[in-house]
Amino acid sequence: KKTNCLRRKKLRRNHLRMSIQKRPLDGLLETHLDYSCLFTSPARRATGEKDVTLKVLYCGICHSDLHYIKNDWGNHDFAANYPAVPGHEVVGEVIEVGSNVQNFTVGDKVG
Repeated sequence: KKTNCLRRKKLRRNHLRMSIQKRPLDGLLETHLDYSCLFTSPARRATGEKDVTLKVLYCGICHSDLHYIKNDWGNHDFAANYPAVPGHEVVGEVIEVGSNVQNFTVGDKVG
């Protein structure tokens, strides 16, 4: 279901937190420059030999994510390609490691 997540006056911080907790949700997918978004389960690629796959437990969206989504910085190397998944302050649990990964094991908490 498409919604304008960040501009709706009704969605105050606590309301948004409560509504997200009630949904089966894997991701928030920004679809356009106007903050339109979908609550969705994005497809993931297979874990490669040098990859670590995480189960995201918490993810914060800070003000720099809002600038990223709106392409406010004008930097083509850091421009959002839609659809985009915002958030870079992540805490999770390792659920799979690639064959060449040495510093992480399944069950590690990371952030």
